[in-house]
Amino acid sequence: MTVDQTVRLYLGERSRAATTHTNLSAVRADGPVLWVAGDETATVERLVADDPGDPRRYDGETSFRLADLVPLPGVDADEEADIEGLARTGRSCGPSARTACAASGDGAVLADLVKLP
Repeated sequence: MTVDQTVRLYLGERSRAATTHTNLSAVRADGPVLWVAGDETATVERLVADDPGDPRRYDGETSFRLADLVPLPGVDADEEADIEGLARTGRSCGPSARTACAASGDGAVLADLVKLP
């Protein structure tokens, strides 16, 4: 697997409090938007690129609760969803992309984006 590009991800306070930034398990690039999810939450986060043509930073997070989008099993709709991938079909984005992530000193997450066949 060859790294296509390393970018900085700036997640909001709520995602940092939920430790999404340290548990990223799914990333999906879609034009200027980067969809990310952690495997310890039941949300999907949308980040927007600083430069759609050559992104180096994604921020401006919007969080989406999975329970608001699809019926989830179990009693607690905010319990861990264990998301391991994201894919898009038509206009829908849902649970298969890969990334390697690491924390940076400025509060960002460094993500190595890889193009999949």
